[in-house]
Amino acid sequence: MTNLDTLSNSNIDDDAILLFRYTTEHDVSLREYPEERNVIVNKTDSLEIWWKLMSLECNRDNFLIYLDRGREFLEGDYYIPVSNEQLLLDEPEIYKAYKENSDDLFEILECETINHDSKSGFVKGTWETDFYWKDVKSDIKFFEIIRQAEGQIDLEWQTAENPFQKPLTA
Repeated sequence: MTNLDTLSNSNIDDDAILLFRYTTEHDVSLREYPEERNVIVNKTDSLEIWWKLMSLECNRDNFLIYLDRGREFLEGDYYIPVSNEQLLLDEPEIYKAYKENSDDLFEILECETINHDSKSGFVKGTWETDFYWKDVKSDIKFFEIIRQAEGQIDLEWQTAENPFQKPLTA
């Protein structure tokens, strides 16, 4: 049984906060001096998984904020606010901007390069976000996205009554 199965079969309070932590890595040649965030964003599914989770209906408000920031970056000094509907229409263009400007836009990603030897190593990157259990517990897309992810997933939950986090291992 996976941590997702355990999570979906647990009797978790609807007001519990689910902390989702995603870690992925990619082998690199150290002679190329990899830009850590760029490697994780463009050579792994890290950004793709984050984007899919953020674009769920339960995250719509947060997603619109990220879309707006991406649009502002694309337009530079001549930023013109647009409607939420226009932001959603511009989503593919903004997603591309996140991939091309990982340092400027994908700020929640923490990365490190781990050397195997003087020639090779791997870049490891982790990001985290949280959800209210009541928002995702019956969202089939949420669980599908997580099952399709290639990286390491850690889930923890906590409630107001019990401040101790309960880790679920993958």
